[in-house]
Amino acid sequence: MTTTIKSFDRPTIKALRAEIDAALKAVADRHGIAITSGSATFSDANVSLKIQLATLGEGGAVNTREAEDFRRNAASFGLAADDLGRSFFSRGKTYTLVGASVKSYKYPLLCRDDGGKVMKFRAESVRSLLMR
Repeated sequence: MTTTIKSFDRPTIKALRAEIDAALKAVADRHGIAITSGSATFSDANVSLKIQLATLGEGGAVNTREAEDFRRNAASFGLAADDLGRSFFSRGKTYTLVGASVKSYKYPLLCRDDGGKVMKFRAESVRSLLMR
């Protein structure tokens, strides 16, 4: 059954996004890449949805822009490019270094906790926690 959307609102976009993500997953699987949908802006008549495509690296890890930025700038943080993916323990949680936000001066390193939440860390804190 086909439905016709007359205007966009949050619940409608949320439902559409689930369908869009499923369709993108099929394309990603067919081509061996990662596709993620990002932020969306909308009005009653239009929706703009950010879509990001990335190749997969070793072990199926997604080659994100933040990971590339870390590899390129690791030395400026006092770290090595191969520190990407290393884990450390802080504040009762295990974090994995997943990238860098080069525009963030105070907290440039991005680390994901076991729950999937990405937190920003100071370079000197990560160096110390990784015992570098």
